[in-house]
This record gives sequence, C-alpha cells and structure tokens, in this order.
Amino acid sequence: MKSVWSLLLLSGAAHAADPLHTGIPVDGVESLGAADFLTPALGWSAPIPGGFVRVFVGASEAAASEWAAQSQMAITVSLPLLDGVGDEAWGDGTGLLIVRDRNVAVQVRVHDLQQEDAQTVAQRMLAAIPDGAAADWPAPPALVQGAEGHWRVEAPGAVRVQYADGGVLVPDPTALVFSQPPGTVIAWDAWGRPAILTVHQ
Repeated sequence: MKSVWSLLLLSGAAHAADPLHTGIPVDGVESLGAADFLTPALGWSAPIPGGFVRVFVGASEAAASEWAAQSQMAITVSLPLLDGVGDEAWGDGTGLLIVRDRNVAVQVRVHDLQQEDAQTVAQRMLAAIPDGAAADWPAPPALVQGAEGHWRVEAPGAVRVQYADGGVLVPDPTALVFSQPPGTVIAWDAWGRPAILTVHQ
C-alpha cells in the first residue's frame, strides 16, 4: 500500500510541476487565416475553412480554466465532456470544441460540416505548441517621450500593438506615436500573449 501511495504522490507532484506553454503561433498553423487580436481577456481569433477559432494564452492554468468556463457559459446548451483532447475538453468534437491544455485554451466552431471537424482543428493547434517550458512572458511595451514632446511606442518583438482609453495619434508611417498618450497599450507577441502597459496620467 505504501508503494502505491508513493507512486500516486509522485504522479501528482509531476503533474503539478508541468511547465506552462509558450502559446500557439498566430501565423503558420495550417488552415488558419489572419489573426484578429481582440482583448487580453478574450484572446485572439482566426478564420478557418467553414468556421473560426478563438485562442487564449494565460499566465496561469487558472486563467485558461476561467476563459474556458466563460466560453462554455456563452453557449446556450450544456456541453458534454470529451476525452482525449488536451487536459480537459467540452463539445461534440464535430461542430464545436472548447479545450484547455495547461495555460492555453482554444474554442473551435465549424459551421460547414463538409470541412474538417472541430476536434481535428483543435488537435492541430495544440500540436503547434512548442515543446518544453514556456518562454518568458513578453515585457510590456514602453512609451518613450522624444524631444518634440511626442510619445512613441516601443514594443520589440511584437506582431501587433493596440491602444485604448484615450490617446491622440500623430501621423507617423514608422511607429505608433501620440501627442497625448493613451491609458493602455497592449503588445501581442508571435505566440498570442498580450503584454500590457497601463499609463498613470
């Protein structure tokens, strides 16, 4: 009995020590169209043939679990558990699947059932997660004030930069520049992770 409990404890400790995922590439996954970056709370989305996907990369497993729970609440019917995909999954696997694997959660909706089913798409997306421990979460973008008094966003490595809560843009073909800075700047990296700068004015 003691050896059985030892094995169970070791198994639980190993699971608890599982590293977080870096994320899912926003570009280059087969069948995914151009990414649309929503909000840090919603994640990003992309079209697929006959449907769409939504992806959330959290800084913790709890954040991804909360996102998956909220996604289920938005569906008007109760979703059955589906085994064999990620750490936990819900849906029929054909037209709808919500799946969480560690700190990454994905929702796949397929309206045209002549296309690939939701489970196939979800498994391809999870397979695109790089092996090993997650890379460091990206640093927040910076607002740097120049000699002319304007504020320039610096976000090395970002694939998309957004802003919210005000801000007055200055025309500039090379960068995001403000005469009055916004309250929030969000930089998304290539793995769909948002880094947030909150400006206290």
